[in-house]
This record gives sequence, C-alpha cells and structure tokens, in this order.
Amino acid sequence: MQNRPKLLLVEDDEDLAAAITTLVSDTYQLRVANNVRAAIEALLESRPDLILLDAGLGDDCCVPVAEEVRRLFPDFTPRMMLFTGLSTPWALCQRLGINEAIIKPNVITEEGHFIVWQRVGTGAGVKTVLRAEDVAPLPISLPLRTRS
Repeated sequence: MQNRPKLLLVEDDEDLAAAITTLVSDTYQLRVANNVRAAIEALLESRPDLILLDAGLGDDCCVPVAEEVRRLFPDFTPRMMLFTGLSTPWALCQRLGINEAIIKPNVITEEGHFIVWQRVGTGAGVKTVLRAEDVAPLPISLPLRTRS
C-alpha cells in the first residue's frame, strides 16, 4: 500500500527499532536510520511525512538532522518529533525547533498509534494519540533541495 505516510525513525537501539517496525509496518512506510549519515541519506532519497529523532543519539545527531530537514524542505517541513527517554524533553525540543515528543517506554498504544506529548506554551505538555491517518502525506510536487 503506497499511500501510507512515510516515517523516518532515527534510532540506534536495534531492538527498539525492530519493535516499532513490527508495530507500525502496516500503517507507515517505515525507514530506520541509526546515525546522522544514514538519516541524511534517507532524507535525500525520500521525503518523509513524519520524523522521529532519538534524543539518545545526542546533539551530534538530533541537531544536524533537524537542520538538514529544514534546509532540504524549506517550504514544507515534515513533522518532526523528539523520540526520547527524558521525562521533560522541552529544552532539547526548543533547541530543535519542535513542539512534540514521544516519550519512551510508552510510545505506542495497543492499536499501533503513537502516544505524543505536545508542548503548549510553557506548560509541561498535553498527551495525545497520533494515528497514521492523521499524518497527511506531503505534496509530492514540492522540489527536494539537493545537498551542496
């Protein structure tokens, strides 16, 4: 099914990546990258609709990937979320310019939907559920900027 949203998971924990792959492979076209280089290659090959950035890879991964996403897709940035074990991820989210986080270990509902925390103002966050059908595929007519 090709009309499923494209998900790029930037995660170095192979077991966690495999578990998420199993849980969401029916609802997303999933690509897993375990480092910055693989993530940027994935961005260049296919624009994802949703990107989950593992905070555990540190600033050396999160920041360059977030910056590359904004550079490659200046007119229509894919939805990015911090994928983290931090109970209060908002300082890192603010540095990355994103307002949503998926906090480990409770990341997916029994139905295979992501559990998302959305920062609202300066508050701690509001818990919501993100279903695949809520992730609108990006317009394919938008040009992809190539690396220079």
